[in-house]
Amino acid sequence: MKYRVAWYGLLLSVVLNMVLAALLWHSGRQEASALTTNLYLMDGEGENWTVVNYKVVIDQERIKRGEARLRYIGSMANDQSEYFGIEVIEDHETVYNTIHTSQGGPVSIYENLGNFGSITSPFGADDIKPERTSLENTIIQITWKDNQGEIHSERIPMSITDEIAI
Repeated sequence: MKYRVAWYGLLLSVVLNMVLAALLWHSGRQEASALTTNLYLMDGEGENWTVVNYKVVIDQERIKRGEARLRYIGSMANDQSEYFGIEVIEDHETVYNTIHTSQGGPVSIYENLGNFGSITSPFGADDIKPERTSLENTIIQITWKDNQGEIHSERIPMSITDEIAI
């Protein structure tokens, strides 16, 4: 009888330890997945411009957007422009913009195409981290003035070309 009680006690102890281990392992996996950093690479092409390798990096504390390359594929001359601007719109909300202007001389658009810059912002207590679905609705709007002083604007829809979770 003593052995039977000891046997049941041992069996109960093993089962409880297995349940506890499974719960700890599962909660550890949830914490690890919560600490994931996601990198999204995006490209887009319009009638006059191509955007290559637009990056969005999201971790637990912040989001970084930008560092894309622009290529002008249009036919109008822009080497004497005095203005061009880039606006990144994510799910109908502007998340980044930059403007290059000059007075008394042209802005060399072609020299400023290598990397249009980036912005990093921390997440506040009430901020919602963007998900893939909102990033799939990213549009980059480029506005520029041509050599004749006429303002043009083009909206380029972006698509995710690669996604990496680290």
